[in-house]
Amino acid sequence: MVEYDKIFLKKSIVENKNITSEGILAYAGLVTMSNNQLDKLFTNISMIEFALKITNNDKDRTFKDKIKRGLINLSENDVVEIISETEDFKANDGIIIKLNNLRIDTKNEKFILMNMKEIVTILRIKDGKLDIDKLLRYAIILIGTINNNSKVGFTTTEDLAKKSCISDWIIKTKYNKLLEENCIIYTHRCDKSVKCFDGTIRKVNNTYGRYSDKELVIREAQGFYREIVGKNITGNDARGIKQKYNNLTKKIDNGYIPTEE
Repeated sequence: MVEYDKIFLKKSIVENKNITSEGILAYAGLVTMSNNQLDKLFTNISMIEFALKITNNDKDRTFKDKIKRGLINLSENDVVEIISETEDFKANDGIIIKLNNLRIDTKNEKFILMNMKEIVTILRIKDGKLDIDKLLRYAIILIGTINNNSKVGFTTTEDLAKKSCISDWIIKTKYNKLLEENCIIYTHRCDKSVKCFDGTIRKVNNTYGRYSDKELVIREAQGFYREIVGKNITGNDARGIKQKYNNLTKKIDNGYIPTEE
């Protein structure tokens, strides 16, 4: 579904581990073109590339190849059906795509809301041998963990790695940095820790959100930390702070917004 520059992507597709990152790349292009109104789409790979990057670059064979493999992957997973005169269709060969499961009911289905500026910005990032389709999928999943009400997210890198099928090392050393440098996300990093009931010291999770919500992310993170961070916590107090941390995280996921006193 598209409303002006808003792109509604099904969580069931984005988080489906049978669908590759190239499949998600092609999926984003088809959603952009179909406007949630079409049962069929007459198109070609070059047109999908243009819809995604708002530019034509005939020399970018790698990107076109990714889209083609992505379309095939979507077809294999019954998301779309491809009708082509030749099995090995080329970039400019016309193909009909039946959008079997592309439509989304935003009232009854879980979705991730992106906008065209975010997608175009991500796909134009240049950084050596970057798998741009994997970065796109990770960015979509990351944004999908941001609470719609509080505008912040707390999901750990390890959990994000499992959701996106990307190593946490690449996420920590590369992907988060690229998304921050290109103003897709903002991360508020905490230098405080809590002492757990087993005596170990654990750092409080970072807080993140869309870059456009930077000031809100900072304010909510500061309010959140004030509620969970204590000094010299031991024994029962440690168990209490850990429980409060877990409860507060669940409350935020359900829309609770910490406030400053």
